[in-house]
Amino acid sequence: MHRDIQVEVAARAQPNRRAQQAALDLWREEYNHQRPHESLQDRFPAEVYRRSTRPFPLAPPLLDYGPGFFTRKVSSSGAIKWTNQVIPITTTLAGWEVGLRLVSAHTLEVWFNYLHLGAIDLQTYRFGSAPSRSAKAVCLAA
Repeated sequence: MHRDIQVEVAARAQPNRRAQQAALDLWREEYNHQRPHESLQDRFPAEVYRRSTRPFPLAPPLLDYGPGFFTRKVSSSGAIKWTNQVIPITTTLAGWEVGLRLVSAHTLEVWFNYLHLGAIDLQTYRFGSAPSRSAKAVCLAA
């Protein structure tokens, strides 16, 4: 599907966002309602789609980071506040709370539940992401 979007929509950039969204909406309608898919035994995705019976929470659950952590809610712009400083983290977690743990006079770790996201340098108030797990695995394998 992503390759189809790239070839059929994204590669033909429209003059503005509204026109690009209209092109994507038309493509999505055709893709889901007019194109049979071999992987679906030549049925349309709209024919086999079933809405989930599980309710989707309206708000993210509160996470308990425990003692030693400060919690901050990530804004819609992806930032948190620490000592009146606005620090961009990620828009992916907008609306969620992250846990902050002071590990030295100059370093504040940032956690999302049990996942270490990275650290904030308290001298520059810049966030640096933690090395990826796949990068660690490559280093360990070498």
